[in-house]
Amino acid sequence: MSRYFPFAVLMILAGFGSPADAAACKGSALHDLVERGQDLYLGEIHGTSEVPALVRCLVAAAIARGQERVIVSLEHDLTARDLAGEDWRGTDGRSSAAMWELMSYVLEEEKAGRLELHFQLHDVVVLVGDPPRVDPVAYERRMGEPLRALAARGQLIALSGNAHAAKEALPGLDYLPAGAYAGPGVIHIALQPAEGSASWSCPMNGACGAHNFQPGSGMGAKPDTLTDGKLLSYDFFYGMPRLTASPPKRPD
Repeated sequence: MSRYFPFAVLMILAGFGSPADAAACKGSALHDLVERGQDLYLGEIHGTSEVPALVRCLVAAAIARGQERVIVSLEHDLTARDLAGEDWRGTDGRSSAAMWELMSYVLEEEKAGRLELHFQLHDVVVLVGDPPRVDPVAYERRMGEPLRALAARGQLIALSGNAHAAKEALPGLDYLPAGAYAGPGVIHIALQPAEGSASWSCPMNGACGAHNFQPGSGMGAKPDTLTDGKLLSYDFFYGMPRLTASPPKRPD
């Protein structure tokens, strides 16, 4: 089956995308990659306002490009389709208000037939032992393997936590991340702030809230630029402006 849409559809999509959508990535290095039809696997720090806005902008650019089926893959389970459901009451940064806005957007675009939505956490958790625990090898493999097939039949924009989206095993880990299964045509990009930032998280030994962090040594980049990402097994680091925390959509 052809990856190209009929001419009439291209004409409709050519004008798609609001100024607000474009503002988050217009003229950036990531926007240029989308314009060239590249498949992207983005690694984020969960719980920020800026990353979901960036992804929305890139998705809008891919739709407006109109050359291929657009496929958006997010680190959620199918239950996240329920925008009033329990997925959006969690304390993980994936349940943030900003991520809820992104999910609302891609669900509307899916309904309109402008993209295909994929949920990375559908059927991935493997429980073993007593007490049950997640088998990280199977978890990452089942999370990442579908991305190869998705990229083969459309323009893929995937987003997950930066521990998953890398190309190779991260330092200190003896198993491959999801990104290792995505296929050679996918560009892996870690979204890194150029300066001190904050995200919403719940540390194992701390309270949920907005927590400050600094970009790691060698990982910071000027905003809207790409630098070598080999330090963390990525193709590139992408410099973000200062990131701000986005709390859960439905806090307990």
